[in-house]
Amino acid sequence: MYSWKTKIRYTETEQDGRLSLTAMINLLQDCSTFHTEESGRGLAYHLPRHEGWYIFSWQIDIDEMPRLGEEVSVNTWPASYQGVIVNRDFEILRDSDGKSLLRARSIWALMNLDRLLPLKLDEEKEFFPEEGPVAGEWGGRKLRLEKDLTFEDCRAFDVAPEMIDTNQHMNNAFYIYEASTVLPKGKHIRGIRTEYKAQALLGDTIYMKRCVTEDSVTVLLNKPDGDTYAVIRFLTKEEN
Repeated sequence: MYSWKTKIRYTETEQDGRLSLTAMINLLQDCSTFHTEESGRGLAYHLPRHEGWYIFSWQIDIDEMPRLGEEVSVNTWPASYQGVIVNRDFEILRDSDGKSLLRARSIWALMNLDRLLPLKLDEEKEFFPEEGPVAGEWGGRKLRLEKDLTFEDCRAFDVAPEMIDTNQHMNNAFYIYEASTVLPKGKHIRGIRTEYKAQALLGDTIYMKRCVTEDSVTVLLNKPDGDTYAVIRFLTKEEN
């Protein structure tokens, strides 16, 4: 397991002084990046080989968002390998009392950036041995969309330069951020489920639709032709 200790910064918080959804995702992906960098299998290794890690899904359960100034440990490890994909798990613990604040499961593949094909992970298994799953009830990679769900149009946005990462596509955190901007007021987020279907590139226009139910808000981020870039589902409950 790789562990990174950090303190929640003011620029990472929302109006209530707690960690924002976008900052939370960035903590998780920064932790996994530090893990690979410090193991000698980071960007300097992969980019000259035209390789990069692609994420296909997040499953995140949130008990409590840490507050401004709280010191936390962000932990990550490969839970299991299945062919050309790896399940990478996470947990954020509050250092003062050791409480588990949130747990996450993610699915990744190491891609050839020229052919956009997944690569075998034999060497990665040696550098990052599997350690078993984080506690929780986890589903598969795909999010089921029931036929009776009704979606309403929200807004569109263009993929801007600041959204592009080293894989030359929109970083996964921005899908979640943009989807969060169409959440109805009065909803408390207790979890997030995502499925990434296609990569959005610089200048692409993304159209968002949402479906609000009693315990979730599902947001589709679509192409102009109606095909889907990503599905973001926020598990919700009414705020007290």
